[in-house]
Parts: sequence; C-alpha cells; structure tokens
Amino acid sequence: MNDPTFKIGPLYQIISAFTGAVVTAVIITPMDVIKTRMQMQHRKCYIYCNGLMDHFYVVQKSKTSKKKESTMSVNLKGITETFLNIRKAEGVKGFWSGLGPTLLLALPTTIVYFLTYEELKKELLKLTHHIHDRYMIDGSFFVPLASSMPARFLAATASTPFEMVRIKMQSEQMSYRQLGETLKEIIDTRGIVGLWHGLPPLIMRDVPFSAIYWTTYETIKSQFPEYRSKFLFSFISGGISGMLAATLTTPFDVVTTHVQLEIGEKVVQKEKTIESLSIARRLSELYRNRGMRGIFSGLSIRLYKVVPACAIMISVFECGNRYFYNYDRRKN
Repeated sequence: MNDPTFKIGPLYQIISAFTGAVVTAVIITPMDVIKTRMQMQHRKCYIYCNGLMDHFYVVQKSKTSKKKESTMSVNLKGITETFLNIRKAEGVKGFWSGLGPTLLLALPTTIVYFLTYEELKKELLKLTHHIHDRYMIDGSFFVPLASSMPARFLAATASTPFEMVRIKMQSEQMSYRQLGETLKEIIDTRGIVGLWHGLPPLIMRDVPFSAIYWTTYETIKSQFPEYRSKFLFSFISGGISGMLAATLTTPFDVVTTHVQLEIGEKVVQKEKTIESLSIARRLSELYRNRGMRGIFSGLSIRLYKVVPACAIMISVFECGNRYFYNYDRRKN
C-alpha cells in the first residue's frame, strides 16, 4: 500500500496513462512501419502495431501516386534501404502512418484500461490486507491477476465496436467528421451485434496477456522494493513482463491477426457479411498444416514490438504517478 499510485487521484493517473500512450506510440510506430514494409511487401492489406493497438493499413494503387506506391512495390533488403525509400517517397510523416486515427481510438482505451486496473488493484489490496490480518493468507500474487483480467476485458469490449470504423478510416482516408456516418452504416448493414465481430479472439489474446504481464510485473516489483521507484527498473521489469506475456499468448495473436485481416479485406471490398472460423478451428488448422511452428509463427516479430512498447508504457506511467505524488506532497 506504499505505492504512490494509491496516493494520487484518478485524474493524475489518467494524465500518466495518456502521456505513456502518446510517448509509446510516437516511439514505436516508426520502428514497426519500417519492419512491416520490409516483411509484408506486395500485399494490399497488412497489420502493424504501434505499441497501443494493431493498425490496419491498405495500399490502394488507384488513390496513391507512383512515388508513394514505390515503397510497397520495390524489394527492400535492409533497414537503411527501407528507411531511405519511405523518407523519399512519403516524407517524414510516412514513418507515423496511421498514427492519428489510431491515437484517437487507442488513447481512451488505454486510459480506461490503466485506470480500471489501478482502481481494482487498490480495492482488492485493501480487501486482502484484512484477509491477511485475520487468516494469515497472502493474496498479493492474486491481486494483479484478478485486477488485470476484468480491466482488459472492459477495455477490449469498449474498443471493439470502433474497430471497423478505424479500418474504414485508414483504408478510405476518411475524415473524423465521417465517423458517425460510418458507424451508422455498419449497424445498418451488419446489425448491432456486428460491431463486436472479432471480439472473441481479441479477448482470448489480450486478457491472458494482461494477466501474465501484470502478475509478473507486480511480482518483480515486490521482490525489489528498494528499486521500484527507479525509471530504469520499471523499464526493464516492463520489458521482461511483456516478453513473457507475448510469448505465452502468441497462438492467440496469430488467430487475432488472421481475423483482423479478414475483417479488413471484407470492409475494403464493402462486403456486408463477415463469416469467420472459430478460434479452436483456426488453431487446429494451423497445427495440422504447420505444427507448433505455425502456432507460434511471428513470435520474434511480436517480441520486437511488444517488449519495447511494454517497457516504455509502464515506465512512463509509473514515472508520471511518482511525479504527481511528489507534486502533491510539495503542494500540501
């Protein structure tokens, strides 16, 4: 209960989460844009992640200039060559492709996620403190586990209805004013339930990831209380926790990526019905066709983006909380 997070108000936690999300996205997006351009050339649709959420990108030859098209049509063999091609064809803003609409929808989700987690953790720690005093049972290990799962479930459920809106924004270069019209169009063509298409695999990936990540992170913090106020300690602990969580949940990440590409291509082609295989059937087919390598395909790529994103997000968030805690102490 000595954590500074417990001694600052929700507004300060929101500011810390907001700052962490922006910093993470700004730093990670160029890294993943370069990586994705190298690995996913000659495709019309692909997914990359800027540390906050998966980003759907569409290459539309009819709406792009020849110069911009060249970044997706040439064979890029190295990081330097890819960097120079993007810089020449699209300018500096090409490295932050899609950052605007992604932040628009990811920031509220990130804030809800972190705020819900911290508030649940605070209440559960109070409860387990009384249980420990009475029954000598230490529930500190289960607190982050029990807090992180509903927090992630709530954030994912709240954000999923806007997934197809975000895809249409990114594929058709829509303005923010057209958001309402697009949402209405999706409801008219697919019904209200259609807004949550793709939620099951997202839940299967994100909820276990959140549980593993926070449980590992909080356990590391509890083992080294003298270091947990250090920025570098939060950075390293966040990276380690993210690496473990990403590795264990990769099979569901593979399924989620397939579903997102499926949804994206259907939306781009303006198809009204979106049929999808079950999670179990997708995993079964992956295993039958490619074995465990298929189930864990893309693990190194996922670690490449998840580990630094987790490290940056949690260290900035913790640093912000400590700053506001010290600010309140000086003020009072």
